[in-house]
Amino acid sequence: MVKLVAFILKNAPINLKAGFAFSMTDRLSTKVEVGSSTKNKNISPEKFGALSVEAHAFDRKMMFIPLLERKIYRNGIKTYLMALDSVYYSDAVNSEGCYWATQLHLKNTSPTLTRFQSTGVGLGTSYIHPQKYTLEIYGEAGSTYYENSDNLNQRDYSYYLIRPAIDIYLTNTILFLLKATFQRTKFYDAKEVVASLKWKLDGLP
Repeated sequence: MVKLVAFILKNAPINLKAGFAFSMTDRLSTKVEVGSSTKNKNISPEKFGALSVEAHAFDRKMMFIPLLERKIYRNGIKTYLMALDSVYYSDAVNSEGCYWATQLHLKNTSPTLTRFQSTGVGLGTSYIHPQKYTLEIYGEAGSTYYENSDNLNQRDYSYYLIRPAIDIYLTNTILFLLKATFQRTKFYDAKEVVASLKWKLDGLP
């Protein structure tokens, strides 16, 4: 058993990430994350850091989340990710308290903070039945590149993706999540389906 663990630690890439969040007011909170990874072929960054802020406005009908992320790979490549998410929540549409949420996502990844190289725009909408289920559809399009390669100055290639998802409350504390992603680029197509269970502890969101 000890030899097996030693073999995994020596040969399998391991990603480590830690973070903390704190509320400055009832409408403003901040989250900080840092991370690293064991030696790999530049698939995961050697150093990772992210700072995001969550702000609520207009009687909590709107939420804004700006994000700044920094990655440093072992081959010396360094990238920044700048993103902004905004979400609008509708009023209840029926007596059961169901409502709609609409999301706009903007992002840019580049070697510097002043350069627009790999950009993306996403739009999604969700129908939410509190404590029962959520139905979501999300689409995104833009340009991208292999951020851990040495070819950052080469022309980007376009992509688009569609991501349907459903969350179902099996009990008051157990949530079943199912998400599918269909992505197409100039060079390849990708399909992914992820199913998971989420257990909500008392007093936590």
